[in-house]
Amino acid sequence: MRILVVDDYVEIVDLYKIFLPRHIPNSVIIGTTSPIEAINLFKEQPFDVVITDYDMPQMDGIELAANMKSIKQTPIIMMTSYDDLGTINNASEHGVDYFAIKPCCTCELVTQIKRLVQK
Repeated sequence: MRILVVDDYVEIVDLYKIFLPRHIPNSVIIGTTSPIEAINLFKEQPFDVVITDYDMPQMDGIELAANMKSIKQTPIIMMTSYDDLGTINNASEHGVDYFAIKPCCTCELVTQIKRLVQK
């Protein structure tokens, strides 16, 4: 399984690179801190799922999701500390398949990744 991780904090990207392969055998994690680079990677390489942060400087996760969904229908998980209904609805309307509130337990995230990929 190929997973693209997008978060403006390199430490968060590195954390995903460590824990996701431990819970999803044979997974390949590609990470970036730039939404612009993420779009380029997304165009160039196949991914089974995208995990993105919401609040990023160049482009927020909702805009990133909308851009990616206009390219192909890969499942997108958005991680954020924002838990207001307006943000959740907006994300959903723009292609986010699962919205997780930080902190999110590893078990929940792994379960949702597997569920979305199996669809």
